[in-house]
Amino acid sequence: MNIPNKERWLHTPQMKAKLARADTWMRVNPPRDTDLAEMDRHIERKDKNDSI
Repeated sequence: MNIPNKERWLHTPQMKAKLARADTWMRVNPPRDTDLAEMDRHIERKDKNDSI
């Protein structure tokens, strides 16, 4: 297999292991809708706590 120089880093053992972990994480944590109202409440609580 001829791997372009710019892509060789993707084929190192360390990166292959990291990509395998990411793939597992994606299968265990599927995408879900974001609750924007909850996100807003979370940000407001964080801002309030940071100002104390």
